[in-house]
Amino acid sequence: ILNLDVLHFIECVNYDKKTGKIDEKFNQILQDKNISYVNFLSDEELARENAKLTAEGVLALIIENTDKSIFDNKILLLGAGRITKSCANLFSKLGLDFSIATFNKTEFENCFYYCNQNFFENSFVNKLKNFDVIINTRPIEFFNEKMTKKVEKNTLFLETASKNCITNTNNLHFNYLNAPALPTRFCSFSAGKLIFKKLLGELKL
Repeated sequence: ILNLDVLHFIECVNYDKKTGKIDEKFNQILQDKNISYVNFLSDEELARENAKLTAEGVLALIIENTDKSIFDNKILLLGAGRITKSCANLFSKLGLDFSIATFNKTEFENCFYYCNQNFFENSFVNKLKNFDVIINTRPIEFFNEKMTKKVEKNTLFLETASKNCITNTNNLHFNYLNAPALPTRFCSFSAGKLIFKKLLGELKL
């Protein structure tokens, strides 16, 4: 049960809603008030399970926002983190046509466990017109104007990262969807179970 001090702290504290991180200056306030702060997003197991639910949401958005069957769409995943790996696992099981673009040499090699056509660094740029769906999972601004011009107008671009990869999203000629918190939107019960399990563990119940 939250007391008034905790409620007041929640109202006043500055924190990143996407990463769960708080400003360092608030740590002392927490200690003084004997408040335990737990960042669920820093738990690796929970993050992996949450990424699986995110992949499920990505699939739902593809179905909702494209005219083609999921089996007719050519999909490009940007990045090679948890969300990309979860999407790749799901897409592989379904037999979807997808590729992965990554900027990490080790991850680039690992991507071939999931699919045969992958891209390293900017080698994907000249192939952008071939994809019906582009899914960004990289929390960094890197998708520049030159890249956006190469995207076909009927393309669905899903942004799942904590930071948008496109700086200016106004007047884009393709369908750009900012898609945060997909587990909450598409499978809130399962997402809640993950958090509840983590909470019970922190309380040692």
